[in-house]
Formats: sequence, structure tokens, C-alpha cells
Amino acid sequence: MANLPHGTAVLIVCTTRGDVVVSPDGRGSDLWNYIAPTDLGPAGFIPDAWVYTGTDEPTRPECA
Repeated sequence: MANLPHGTAVLIVCTTRGDVVVSPDGRGSDLWNYIAPTDLGPAGFIPDAWVYTGTDEPTRPECA
């Protein structure tokens, strides 16, 4: 497991549905984003509730 600093830009590769996660501001979502590796961490899934995308809908295709 890795932690990225608040405000880190990530590249979302694809999305899937999973467990509901609630953000600190109370927004819950079952959407998970698979992100490309960054200089600060490896590739992997992160809950959409913790990522600002401007929408509660998927922004990328479904993960295969």
C-alpha cells in the first residue's frame, strides 16, 4: 500500500466498482480508479471518493 500526498496529480487508466469508501468530506462512492505509477508511488487502485475528477461518474473505461 502506498500513500500519495494531498494534491498529487494522477493519471486514471480505467475504473471499476467495488467496496464503498467515504471521503473525509462525507462523499461515498463504490467507484475505484486504477492509476498509472507516479514518481511518488506505484500503479494501483485508489477510491474515487479520494480523487477530485469533477464528477461522481466514471471518467475512464471499465478495467478489463
